Amino acid sequence: MKKMLAKRSWINVMEVLVAEEMERQLGQLPSRKLSFLKPEEVMTYALNRLSPLYANSVRGLEMQESKARQKFLEQIQTAVRQGIAAVERDPLRHSTPIEVPGDEKAERALRALKSMLQDSKLDWDNLPAAVEAALSDASQGKSSWRSRSTGRPPGNFDLNTGRIRSPR
Repeated sequence: MKKMLAKRSWINVMEVLVAEEMERQLGQLPSRKLSFLKPEEVMTYALNRLSPLYANSVRGLEMQESKARQKFLEQIQTAVRQGIAAVERDPLRHSTPIEVPGDEKAERALRALKSMLQDSKLDWDNLPAAVEAALSDASQGKSSWRSRSTGRPPGNFDLNTGRIRSPR
């Protein structure tokens, strides 16, 4: 069962809509106020006051999202506003976030890519753009990455084939 949850193929549409609304409302707050808010606490507060709407197909997702926007938009806005107010009231409250086990292999691969692409801020969201930039540089003969084994591409590295050239 835990394996099924780790690789789930369903989504609570309310999570998406609450995240969108939370970003909108937090974007309107002064930065000083934002420093006292934990978005995950606002999110859980709001979600705990809304009914879930699950989908497990693209069509189901579209239908549930449409339904939520039509019927529950005002409730979502209110729940997020209340969440911000509730979390904001107690800036000294300390909470320990839940550690969600991720895909270990994926995280290991991301760490390797951070090292190879020399980008400590690399994450799953900006990875495609970073790889695209590295490939573009490589196609122009520029080295914007380093080999895992030596720290830089060897001089006999063929950028066209992606392999080390054999000595002649």
